[in-house]
Amino acid sequence: MQSAQGSGGSPFRRVWRYLRWPLLALLIWYAVAVAVNIPWPVSKEKTDAAVAAIHAQRLTMADVDGKHLPPEPDPKLKDATIEGIDANGNGIFNNG
Repeated sequence: MQSAQGSGGSPFRRVWRYLRWPLLALLIWYAVAVAVNIPWPVSKEKTDAAVAAIHAQRLTMADVDGKHLPPEPDPKLKDATIEGIDANGNGIFNNG
C-alpha cells in the first residue's frame, strides 16, 4: 500500500507540475516584448535630435515678410498641373 504522502509527491512538485508551462510561456512572452522594444530608445534619440534641431531654428523678419518666397510661376505652367509648381524645392506647391 502507498501512503498518502507518497502518492502525489511534495506539494511544491504538484504545484510546479501545473505552473511550469504557463511560467515558461510568460518568460518567452517577456523576452519577445523586450526584444521588440529594443529599437525604441534609438528612434527616441533620433526624434529628440530632430526636435532639438527644429527648436534651434530662428525666424527672421525676412522669413516673415515674404522676401524669401519664390517668384510667381508662369500662368501657363502653373495651370498645366493640378498640384502647381514647386519653384524652390521645399515641397510646397504654388497653385496661384
